[in-house]
Amino acid sequence: MQTSLILAGFICFAYGFSSLTLSFINKFLFTNYGFKRIISILLLQQAIILGTYFLLAIIPCKNQLKKLSLYAPTLSLKKQKKICILSFFTLANIFFGIWALTKVNIPMFLALRRTALFFVVVAEYIGSRVIPNRNTRIAIGLICGGAIVAGGSDMNYDPLGYFLVLSNNILTATQMQVTKRLSETKVDALSMMFWNSVNLVPVLAVIALFNNEIGYLLEF
Repeated sequence: MQTSLILAGFICFAYGFSSLTLSFINKFLFTNYGFKRIISILLLQQAIILGTYFLLAIIPCKNQLKKLSLYAPTLSLKKQKKICILSFFTLANIFFGIWALTKVNIPMFLALRRTALFFVVVAEYIGSRVIPNRNTRIAIGLICGGAIVAGGSDMNYDPLGYFLVLSNNILTATQMQVTKRLSETKVDALSMMFWNSVNLVPVLAVIALFNNEIGYLLEF
């Protein structure tokens, strides 16, 4: 039990750290280097995920890796359709998140992103008719309220920026619901991530090609 709590805490910390770091890196690219190609960033992210997956799949001790589900199974057509839905919301979610970073400063972005908890609760109720208990509702209220108060001093009126961040929150909540439904069909997290990237890389590559993203990257 204690090991599970430590592992869960580590995963939460790793997620928070990577999310925060990624926000700073993206903002740094946009503000300090004037980088403007969101599709290129999305394509590189998904390509790195696929590359990491394949790298893990070819290292020694393959039998142990199979136990960790690092080999993506063949999915049924029904599950593939659900993965495509997940890919759509993943793409939209990341796109709106990166776009929002070009419009608002990081403190304001992070403050508004904390309110995603509220949208997750709403999506959970719509999708599963689940209402969190009283203590959870209080905790969510404190987190959302505290985040807004903390970011209030950095607030500047930018309707488009606020719209993009709130859209990012809605898409995050929707993506989580789609992911939950997929996990209920016995699709493990790593397989989900693999097939999601497999779907997104060709689409993003085509968009990048027609948008002259490759030429922009070479000249950057």
